[in-house]
Amino acid sequence: MDSEILALDEPTDNLDPGGSRAFIEQIRRIPQTKVIVTHHLSLVMELCERAILMDEEEKSRMCP
Repeated sequence: MDSEILALDEPTDNLDPGGSRAFIEQIRRIPQTKVIVTHHLSLVMELCERAILMDEEEKSRMCP
C-alpha cells in the first residue's frame, strides 16, 4: 500500500462477529496511520492508541 493514511468509515458495519474479528486482525497488520469513524467502541479499544470521542453534549475529548 502506497498511502501514508488509511481512512475507514464504519468499517465493521454489516459484518457478523467472525467477519469483524477477521477485519480487526487484518487491519492491525497494516502499518499506515488509520483514521477510523465508528460507533463501535470495542473496535476503537482494540485498534487505536489514541482516539477522539465526539458526542452532542461534549463536542470532543481526546483519549490517550
